[in-house]
This record gives sequence, structure tokens and C-alpha cells, in this order.
Amino acid sequence: MRGDRSWEDIPDQVLIYEKKEDSAVIWRCFSREDQAVIPARVEGLTVTELAPYCFSAYMDLMQLERGLNNGTLHATGEEKLPALCGDALHGLVLPPTVRRAGRYCFYNCEQLQYLEFFSGLTDWGSGVFTGCHQMREIRIHLDQTERSMLKEVLDEVPEALKVEYLVEGEKTEKAVLVFPEFYEEGVENTPARILETHVHGSGILYRNCFRSRVFDFSQYDRLFPYAKAREDFEVTAELVTGRLWHPCHLTPEARRQYEEYVEEERESFAVLFSERKDMQGIRWLTGLLGEKHPEIYDRLMELAGRKQFVEAVSYLMEQKHRQETPQTGRKRRRMEL
Repeated sequence: MRGDRSWEDIPDQVLIYEKKEDSAVIWRCFSREDQAVIPARVEGLTVTELAPYCFSAYMDLMQLERGLNNGTLHATGEEKLPALCGDALHGLVLPPTVRRAGRYCFYNCEQLQYLEFFSGLTDWGSGVFTGCHQMREIRIHLDQTERSMLKEVLDEVPEALKVEYLVEGEKTEKAVLVFPEFYEEGVENTPARILETHVHGSGILYRNCFRSRVFDFSQYDRLFPYAKAREDFEVTAELVTGRLWHPCHLTPEARRQYEEYVEEERESFAVLFSERKDMQGIRWLTGLLGEKHPEIYDRLMELAGRKQFVEAVSYLMEQKHRQETPQTGRKRRRMEL
């Protein structure tokens, strides 16, 4: 799921909400789809909160029914739809007006994969992401201060995550960041009878790249040697392409280390982009390495041919021909009368 849909794009979505002075607290969402797009306003009220257990299948449904019966809770429609909660929820887009997510908001939403929110969401309740083991992608919108609760979210999700980081102003700046997985293991120190906690994976280091809730890009880039040593190639490849394709706050030194890695692992990148039929990746790889390593064209053509990736083969043949054709710089003679 991507955050390119609006409230109007999902007309059958019904919300249960509570009026709280001049704002609304979302209690439940009902929909036939597997994603929710929460609007900024509901029946004239600004949406500012998600109630505890809002998208969890473990909400007290008796409390929900009592609230609807006694008028403390309200519905945006009457159509009978299934509750979008638990395993049914795969993606969620929140508006910039939401300031708080209640405790255990996504408790055991085991299929939740995508979340989009704004830096104005500054109060995450306890255990919000407990049981959310399929989280793969986050999109966060930030203002010019770049302060957010992103670290708190990352700390609760130990699985590998891709973060689309958007700094919005006169011109939106974009970074794509990869946070590798980490996990903790309890190991008993037998002679001392002490239980020690061992942390595996470079993900914990990457999750600490913050200063006063502002993400530190320079610290993130300095950690790359740890990712190279500890992570699989596909993880480091996504991390490297994320930084080079969207170079927000990327220093020349950091760019150099990532490009050197691409050169060292050019065979692996060629295989990866060919397997995925990634035309953007192939164009980028040849643009970066084609002049210094012209053999990359033949290798990519071989790999693309095996996958019957006709578009890539055609492009590579044309680029190789252009490179091999000498540019004499001569101008055609003009006949003067």
C-alpha cells in the first residue's frame, strides 16, 4: 500500500468517533478494504486522536456498543461493514491533525505493513505496535525543524524498515532510509548466574541516530561499515540506493563510500536489478559505472537476456554502441554559394 489515496477514494469507509470539545477521537473503522485513510475532519470536527485499541481486534466491543446506544459515540454512516482491525488491517494513512495514538492502538495487527503519519503526532501510547511483526514501510512528513517521534516508532519495531522521510517547505526534500533488523537474546552467564542481553544486527545502531528527536544523517552514514559487515546484500543494496537516489543531507564523503561499495559489488547489483527487472536501477548502474567499467554492459545484457527483459537489452545495446562510437567533434561542411 502507498499513501496516495484520500478519504474520498474509499467511499464505503465508516468511522465510529467520540466528540471531545471541538475535536474528534476515532474509535473504530469499518471497511471492506484492507487499508484505512483517516480524514482530517469528521462531521465538522478536527480529528486529533486514535482511541486505545482503535485498530486492535481486542477492543471491548460491549463498551463500543454502549457508547453508540447512549450517544457518547457517533458513526459517520449506517452501512453494515466489517471492522477494519486485527489481521484485516494492512495499511493506514493518518492526517496531519492527529496528535495522539492511544495505548495498544495496533495491538496484534499482524498484517500491518505500511503506516503514514506527520511529525505533529507527538504522543504514542504504550505498546502501540505490540504484535505488529509485518511492518515494512513508514512514510513520515516533517516540518523544517525535522523534530518527530520517529525514534519511538523505530524502537518498537525491530524488523527491517524502509522510511520515506519527507521534509516539507517551499520545496519538499526527500530521503529514503533503511533501518536493518535487530533482535535481543537472553544469554545466561553460568558461573555468575547472571542473565545477559545480547543484541544482534546493526539495526539497533541505526535506530540511535537521533539528537533531541532530530534525525542525524551524518551518524547514519558513518554506520555503513557495520551494515556491510552484518547485513545481507539485499539490505545494504536498498540502503545504498536509498541514500544515493534521494541524497537529502548527503555529504561528498558519504556519497563516495556508497559509490565505492557499488563499484566493489557491481556484479551483485547487476544480478539484483536484472532479477527484479528494475529499469531505473539498470540505467543508474550503467550511468555510474559504464565509463570506468564498460564490461558492465555485456554482463547486464547477458543477465537481462536470461530474464527476457527486452526493454533493458535494447537500452543496453544502444548505450554500449554510443560509448564505443568515437566522438570526433567534426562539423559538417556547409556549401557556400
